[in-house]
Amino acid sequence: MKVSSPKWIYYWEALAVLLALLHASHLPSASKILIHTDNTNTVDMFNTFAAQPLYNPILILAANHLIAHQHALHVVHIQGEDNTVADTLSQ
Repeated sequence: MKVSSPKWIYYWEALAVLLALLHASHLPSASKILIHTDNTNTVDMFNTFAAQPLYNPILILAANHLIAHQHALHVVHIQGEDNTVADTLSQ
C-alpha cells in the first residue's frame, strides 16, 4: 500500500477536513463552521455527503457529529496558491 498515491492523498485531505470540523466544533459559538481546502473532491464529498465506500466512515462520523452538536458545515474550495495558511505550514 502506497499512502502517497492520489487515492490516499484524497483520503488524508478528507480526514483533515473531518479533524478540522471536530476541532472547530469545540470553539465557543461554533454553530456554523466554514472550512477551506484546495481539493475539489473533498469539497464535493462534504457538500453532497456522497463518496466512494472508502470515505464513508469519514462522512458518517462528520454527519453524526454535526447532528449531535447541531452545527452547520460548509466546505469551500480555495486554490492552492491562494491558500497562505497551508503554504506557510508546509514550509
